[in-house]
Amino acid sequence: MGRERSHREALGLLLCNGVNVFCLLSLVYLVAPALGDDNVTISCYTEGRYIDDVSDVADVSQAAQLCNSTYYDCRGGCIGCFDDFDLDEKVCVDVNGNKFSPDEN
Repeated sequence: MGRERSHREALGLLLCNGVNVFCLLSLVYLVAPALGDDNVTISCYTEGRYIDDVSDVADVSQAAQLCNSTYYDCRGGCIGCFDDFDLDEKVCVDVNGNKFSPDEN
């Protein structure tokens, strides 16, 4: 009788822990995308002239390539610029993926 009771207690404990793990994983699944959302908006320029924006860019090293593939007016010559909130400044990226400050040009 005592052995049967300990099996039931162990099963109940295992079930309770399984529910806790499920709840924790569900919370991580729901919260993590909001915390990791680092997508930015890229402003596209060619020869100093503003063309338009590309929204929800995850990889800023591809900024100029995204501009050039999105807008015909770029004709392969656009740079992509974005606000880098870590550095508190605007940063631009050329077609080779090189980052620079727009004030340098």
